[in-house]
Amino acid sequence: SEVSSNNFPIIKNTEILPDSLLQGDYIGNVNYLSLAYSFIAKMLSKEGKLDLSLEFYYKNIRFITEKNPSYEQMLNGNYGLIAEVFKGKKEFEKANSYLLKILDYNISNKSKYSVATILNIVQNHNNLAQIDSSEYYLNIAKNLLDEKDPSLLSYYQVKAETSQAKGY
Repeated sequence: SEVSSNNFPIIKNTEILPDSLLQGDYIGNVNYLSLAYSFIAKMLSKEGKLDLSLEFYYKNIRFITEKNPSYEQMLNGNYGLIAEVFKGKKEFEKANSYLLKILDYNISNKSKYSVATILNIVQNHNNLAQIDSSEYYLNIAKNLLDEKDPSLLSYYQVKAETSQAKGY
């Protein structure tokens, strides 16, 4: 079903902006509407309305692709949020398909989310009992970390989960 904006005034009020206010010097308005879609989707996800949440994320991706396709960071952020929803639905392969879409972008742009993305991929592989894949991605994460990285604790936690899933 198509997402109705009537139940969400923040979206309804921003969707009525004329196209002239969604381009050129006003491209920032696109980002505001995109943030509104993401906010509503995240809220719905927290309420357990995962399918409706996905509809808003998909609508947001279509919107970004149409209005501001060069905004890769926003697009990738939505892919990560979709992966989170699929992980919540225990659809780990689908979750990883979205995480893998953003992994190269995150690593090549030295994103602070690179290690978190990888660790989510590892956890999904653990849930699928694909321990070889988990270990492969753990090695990638390890190579991105230094001894003062705040993600180090998360890395060791996920590494322990992987060892446990392996039977150690």
